[in-house]
Amino acid sequence: MNEKGSGRTRALQVGLIVAGTSFLPLSFSGFGLFLPLIRTDLGLTYTQAGSLAAVATLVYALMQVPAGMLSDRFGPRRLFVIGILVTNLLTMAFATSGTYLVAISIQALSGLSRALAFAPGLVLISTWFAPARRASAMALFMAGGFLWAAVFSIVGPAAAAATDWRVVFIAFGLLGVGIAVVSVVFGRTGRPSGGASGAGGTGFLTIMRHPAMWLVGVVQFTRLAVVQAVALWLPTYLVDELSLPLALAGVVVA
Repeated sequence: MNEKGSGRTRALQVGLIVAGTSFLPLSFSGFGLFLPLIRTDLGLTYTQAGSLAAVATLVYALMQVPAGMLSDRFGPRRLFVIGILVTNLLTMAFATSGTYLVAISIQALSGLSRALAFAPGLVLISTWFAPARRASAMALFMAGGFLWAAVFSIVGPAAAAATDWRVVFIAFGLLGVGIAVVSVVFGRTGRPSGGASGAGGTGFLTIMRHPAMWLVGVVQFTRLAVVQAVALWLPTYLVDELSLPLALAGVVVA
């Protein structure tokens, strides 16, 4: 790939982006992992617990296209930093919630802020790679979140057993805020060489007229529905139905 600045600069910028996105799944994966504790602590029914995840996912999905448009207008770095900062602040706010109404309001806002970070983050990391390496950039972006979620699933239950799930949420939220602050100070946008490939300049409505886009949407919806439903309810099933300790459930989820 062509060089965009020094290798050290690119490594730093890519590292900041991956570190920032690593904290985004906490509002979902961390919520699912600690759902047995959260449901008991807040006195939630299973339906209420499910709605907390559903509202975050619904808002997150609906905001994908608007977030992409905002990224095109204001730049991906600004939206990405705002997204990871607000998401982590909301993670800490969720830890202080005491009622269902407050919790579901925070989850809705969290879905919005995660959307502000996701699409702009994909664009931002791609600016540090040549056009022919965009797939590698996006894979790296996604891998950071999944790996951190796996680490959290193992470390989180042990930390919660020593303290409380609220303390764990606040601690990891503070780490995420720290990454956002570092990104504000040291983060930059790359300038990849070469033009954009594919249908550059093609309007959104034009693309959506292609049947292939709707097929991709159905496949993606089905895949995410299964994956997220299992990720959300698996810890609760293992703890409530099989009476496994949360630490062991975390290992299974990881």
